[in-house]
Amino acid sequence: MRRPVPPRIPGVRGPGPRGIAADVAPGPRDIATDVAAPGARGIATDAAAPAVRSTGRGGRRISRRVAAAGIGAVALVPLGGMVAAALNGTSRAPDAAPSTGRAPSAAPAASSPVPTPDPPMFSDVGAAHPARDAVEWAAGAGVLPGREDGTFGPDETMSRGGFALALHRYAGAPETATDSPVFTDLPGDADLAAALQWAGARGILWGDGDMAVRAGAPLTRSDLAAALMAAFAGGLAATGRAVQPAASTPFSDVDDAAASTVPLRWATAAGALERSTVAADGTALADATGPGENLLVPQRGTTRAELAVALHAMQELLRS
Repeated sequence: MRRPVPPRIPGVRGPGPRGIAADVAPGPRDIATDVAAPGARGIATDAAAPAVRSTGRGGRRISRRVAAAGIGAVALVPLGGMVAAALNGTSRAPDAAPSTGRAPSAAPAASSPVPTPDPPMFSDVGAAHPARDAVEWAAGAGVLPGREDGTFGPDETMSRGGFALALHRYAGAPETATDSPVFTDLPGDADLAAALQWAGARGILWGDGDMAVRAGAPLTRSDLAAALMAAFAGGLAATGRAVQPAASTPFSDVDDAAASTVPLRWATAAGALERSTVAADGTALADATGPGENLLVPQRGTTRAELAVALHAMQELLRS
């Protein structure tokens, strides 16, 4: 399998001694600057064309090999299709046609048998699951791998550390340009610490007053929106794919006039956040025809399926 190519970051002029520009990482107390101007150091990648399509069922061939290797030996698939030249102020056509979320298929000839639909990759993400394409893409690319028992755990809540790991994998697992700890509570696990250090240095995740990142705490949907905006807004704008925060949303629990809801409105406009189907306490809300239709529930924990949908939405925007 080809090794993923590390991403290029808008505003970065060239690789530093460790493969990333030395001006990437702010000091531990400079993170607020990056957060105040989200996206200035966003994510994009100029990876080579992927071994399989980045969306749809094609990723299953890779993900089966990933599953066979076990959770601890994730094989990343290059997430190609981004336009690296656009990050330097130029533009050209995308390297690959935009993905539609499913592999294209020609109409079968009259004598050809009707193809059998691909079986679901995971036993707990069935054919009718609304996040199936995103989940199978994320697992096939190694961003959010499944479990050895053939399940994905779509409704399990993501931790802040788990999110950092997933986003770090999405970016190609780059090294951090500084050895100085960004957070005061980095865990002992080397991969998790590296992902948190990278996310903190880029202003994607932030610490509390003591600069503690709280890796084991749930990643709220509000946290997710802010982190995605910080990671991707600048890169999308640099490639001519800027997303503007929605002036208004259909959600009754989002104040469209408040400055604090800009990330929520940006993530909504980007297709990364959708109506919540459960309340903050986990109880089911009414379906689309009921009173729960217009709730976003920003303080609820983000599920694994929702994170897959959010990252898949970013991938589609970068490929469009």
